Amino acid sequence: QITITACLADDSLKFEYYSNVYVRFELEEGLHIYGGDLPEGYIATTVSVEDTTGLRVGEPVYPETTPMRFDALDVTLNVYEGVVDIAIPVSLTAEVMNWTNPNKPKSISIPVKVDYQVCSDSVCYMPKSETLTVEAPVTALVMPGMRRQ
Repeated sequence: QITITACLADDSLKFEYYSNVYVRFELEEGLHIYGGDLPEGYIATTVSVEDTTGLRVGEPVYPETTPMRFDALDVTLNVYEGVVDIAIPVSLTAEVMNWTNPNKPKSISIPVKVDYQVCSDSVCYMPKSETLTVEAPVTALVMPGMRRQ
């Protein structure tokens, strides 16, 4: 019914440089997930990065939803269909890239929590929560050379 993947937009994470973790939802034809403002009782799709030492996390960036009319329920709801990409900005902090730490990590595990509910025009399946892990390589900070006068 649905395939969910997560990946880092760049080749690696760098100190104080923002990259995006992308969460992609691929839905089969005729299925949708909800997004945006919804009436009580409906589950909006959300993504978040769980607290991770040395990682600064921004607010997720969701795409625009499409209004879908459900005549049997006499309601119009915000949905996503097809392929949906949600971006979460992340960057490394000094907790990981500390100048005095000789054992800087080669990568960092980024836990991404995903909450969603898949529905068709007539059936909604049980809401689900999953945690995906993005293993992001860490690149050493490159310092510019000192200028001599």
